[in-house]
Amino acid sequence: LPGEALHDVGQNPVIASSIGATQHTQATRASAKDFPLMAEQSSPKWFERIGGSIDLVQVGEEEDAFFLSGRSRNPDSVEFMRFFVDLRQGFLKAFGRSVDFNVTCHPAEDGEYIVNLAPVACMQRITVPQGEGCLGLNFDFENPDLGERVTQKRLPVASVDCSHGKGNILAASDTYWEIALDGRSMLQRLYDFNRKP
Repeated sequence: LPGEALHDVGQNPVIASSIGATQHTQATRASAKDFPLMAEQSSPKWFERIGGSIDLVQVGEEEDAFFLSGRSRNPDSVEFMRFFVDLRQGFLKAFGRSVDFNVTCHPAEDGEYIVNLAPVACMQRITVPQGEGCLGLNFDFENPDLGERVTQKRLPVASVDCSHGKGNILAASDTYWEIALDGRSMLQRLYDFNRKP
């Protein structure tokens, strides 16, 4: 139809939610082609039961800096969705409330849909002395599992979320803009910083 366009959709982890302690859906006029990381594959395996393929895509250098990717022409099928719901529940059972998720769905131009689930640490906004935080302010973002802060990394943003996790970086300064231009290596560092060990 005239004006029809592909859109991706996702659910941010809590730290990236603009509405506080709850999460919301974010949609972008885009396809998987616009954000190549979201379409990366490693060694996908087809599962007839869910009508799709599943793949583990390593993003960072650390073994737990990854997302699980599922591809299907019918991502709304009960079995395909159940796989991701069960996976999420499995992570929650193993880690309790100390794990969060970035979950996205990206249309591909061939008619497939790519659903990506990245388990991430529950990032925390912390207070630091004025001048020592992000942009020289009095706050920073910490991965409590690693004891690391975003200002200790060469990163323009703190969270793997629906925007930053695919490479759509909202750089708040010229310095952060330059860092964002590191491309794939910056995304590797971002996933490493957000990982849930």
